[in-house]
Amino acid sequence: MPRPTITDRRSKVLAVARDLLVRDGFKAMKMTTLAQLVGIGTGALYLEFESKSSLVEELLRDGTRVMAQDVARRLSMGKHDPTKLSDVYLVGAEVLFADPFYTAAFLDPDGVLGDAVASMHQDRYKTRHDGLRDYLHELSEAGLLKEGVDLEGLALTMSSYTIGLLTAARILGPISAEHLRASLITMADLLGGLERIPSAHVEVPEAYSQMLNRLTKENLDD
Repeated sequence: MPRPTITDRRSKVLAVARDLLVRDGFKAMKMTTLAQLVGIGTGALYLEFESKSSLVEELLRDGTRVMAQDVARRLSMGKHDPTKLSDVYLVGAEVLFADPFYTAAFLDPDGVLGDAVASMHQDRYKTRHDGLRDYLHELSEAGLLKEGVDLEGLALTMSSYTIGLLTAARILGPISAEHLRASLITMADLLGGLERIPSAHVEVPEAYSQMLNRLTKENLDD
């Protein structure tokens, strides 16, 4: 008897896989177990994802799209100011900690993600860096950053910090959620020291929207 059709099977697979990776880790997660929990055959699962690594890659792409949309939604609510670099950073931290999978990935990247990250297209980091750099330039042109800030240096610092967080637990040893949160808040405080209050209300929606759109499109096109 054929198995019943599962509505939006791919999304179901990703949702269950997220929970398994957080609970069991990359090495312990079995594709047979995942297929059973979703209610499909193992062969059907491999038709969707050729390996555990490709499944994790899709999880990260899907998660990045959702997080970018959530950041935009939260900033549109009026509690935070999208023209303030520190506010945008804090909102990003809020979104990260609201997602158990991404939080676990930062705290234990080898355990949760395995070797999947190493096999991913590294040019995604360059794309994100370019979007951040453009956003910083528009903030500066709008008078929202202090004079004399080296924008290329700032963009490199912020990008390197994020990449470094993904390897911190591997190199420095286990880190707690509290320490990760404190680190992100500290970075936001440091960024706040580079900001300047404008003499009049200034809007910089174009570069900000472009940054989020580029991030979303990047993860749709992979």
